[in-house]
Amino acid sequence: MKKPSLVRWTPPQTSLYLNVDGASKGNPGFSDGGGCIRDSKGCIRLGFAFFYGQGDSLTAETRALYDGLRLADQHGFHISNVFSDSLVLVQSFKTNRCPSWKCTWWWHEASSLLRESSVQLHHVYRETNRVADALAVYACNTHGSSVFHSLSSLPSVCKGPAALDKAGFPSVRLL
Repeated sequence: MKKPSLVRWTPPQTSLYLNVDGASKGNPGFSDGGGCIRDSKGCIRLGFAFFYGQGDSLTAETRALYDGLRLADQHGFHISNVFSDSLVLVQSFKTNRCPSWKCTWWWHEASSLLRESSVQLHHVYRETNRVADALAVYACNTHGSSVFHSLSSLPSVCKGPAALDKAGFPSVRLL
């Protein structure tokens, strides 16, 4: 029997955290990715919502990771930790084995960026990844790609999850 547990997004002590998420509606189907970079106060420093077109969920997860790392590098953000709710993706980097030929290019590029910057990649529950999830869903619904530079510029559907995380409100997860 599963027991309810409270989980929440935890801000970094120092540096910046990147949360990423990818999704595919239909698997394969329309796929997208999203993510956000936040500071120790929980403030959004950068967010993204990218529509990828046809694809599967693992490729979308991998592309979102690559895109988040690339955007952090382009904007000069030093990321200390990256969080993804895809256990398959996180394990693939721990074992250094690309999980699918479909995502090979993005996986190798993300692997290179992780190594170069000494960033740690971690698995988190989806409830602690709700802003990245909301951004990925936004990209899929709009079939568009956007970069956001503050909380105020985020789509309205993402502001609620960002505010809840910043305030430290937990979510219930059955474990």
